[in-house]
Amino acid sequence: MPPPPSTLATKLAQTLSQNLLDIAKAALLRSEEGQQIFCPISAIWDNYLQTDVVCKLPTRLHKPFTVLCTEISSVANKHFDAYIKGTYPAPASQKPQSPISLSGNTDLLTLTTTAPPSLPTSYA
Repeated sequence: MPPPPSTLATKLAQTLSQNLLDIAKAALLRSEEGQQIFCPISAIWDNYLQTDVVCKLPTRLHKPFTVLCTEISSVANKHFDAYIKGTYPAPASQKPQSPISLSGNTDLLTLTTTAPPSLPTSYA
């Protein structure tokens, strides 16, 4: 006896399942490519932040250095996220920026362990 004819619901389910598998494969490939691009850069940056040169910076340079590191990490996160999503980040000229105060004393140890709340702690 031949198998029963496929119903429309069965065909749609198979198509949906295949579409989801295709999307998952494409996302995995995109993620692997993104890691190939961004992991070496992030490893260099992470290693630099742990060097003696950074640890021995004079106290007066801690805050400016922290601001620089936050900005670099933010830009790296934006570009990695944009690559994964397949979009480009909006140009900086379209985003309002608040001024950053360089006064105050910031510990460099917090530099490698904290990030702005909206960003992941790693960009790789």
